Amino acid sequence: VDNAPFRRALEQIASVCEVEQHHTAKSPYRFPEKQVPVVKDGVGLVWSYARPSDDVASGGYNIPDNMMVVAVFTKLLPMLKHIGVDEALVRRFRNLAEQAEAGIEEHGVTTDPITHEKIYAFEVDGFGAKTAADDANMPNLLWIPYLGYGDHLQLYNNTRAFSLSRGDGNYFKGKIATGLGSAHQSHGLRSHHGGPQCYKKCVWHLGLVMDGYTTPDRAHKLKVLKEILASLDGQALLHEGFNADNASEYNRDWFGWADAMFSNWVRADWIEYYTK
Repeated sequence: VDNAPFRRALEQIASVCEVEQHHTAKSPYRFPEKQVPVVKDGVGLVWSYARPSDDVASGGYNIPDNMMVVAVFTKLLPMLKHIGVDEALVRRFRNLAEQAEAGIEEHGVTTDPITHEKIYAFEVDGFGAKTAADDANMPNLLWIPYLGYGDHLQLYNNTRAFSLSRGDGNYFKGKIATGLGSAHQSHGLRSHHGGPQCYKKCVWHLGLVMDGYTTPDRAHKLKVLKEILASLDGQALLHEGFNADNASEYNRDWFGWADAMFSNWVRADWIEYYTK
């Protein structure tokens, strides 16, 4: 097997991440039409222009993104050794994972605005500005156990409680469902069925799925499953965001990302669980 193309891809990935750890000084990546916040270079974190929702990252360093850097690069290391990638490249990925994790633990912790418990921040700038928030788009803070991030600070339970509370501006409670939504909304994507779209209190099926996936509580899993099935508006496909009080108001006829995650969750937590 020719590993040369794979190695070139790995080198490019490592190079981009290393440059974006020093975005202000080294990166050619610019969007002059957008106001992007200045970040502190050299704190170990990798800069992102956009959040997973595609909206501009107000802090510059998205903490869930950096958790993904840690988790994925850590899992990558044994693979690199197995296929004979040279130690210098292995070391670069190990350093990126270790530096990002150190950056998260030093700069990526804030407090729940209501309970004042320590939680992981959603975004930071490295200078001290931190955002307490979460978003249904992944990577997010809710999915930390699914991602496999180590959580050495043991802040996930506090962070999860915040993500699924009124302290998070993207959390919505309604007659049909209660769960994590997003500041992002996609309109004009109801071509197949038409009908009203969601503009407020938009719970995302993606957020519900990850809530159910990551809770250890079987009763809560069942509650979430029932909410998903009750909010499909008579269809067999999941949507993006839907009004927590009126499931007929939703965005996207068919959100493949949510469908894929739902299928994965049902297989893992329902089919396999009850057929062991």
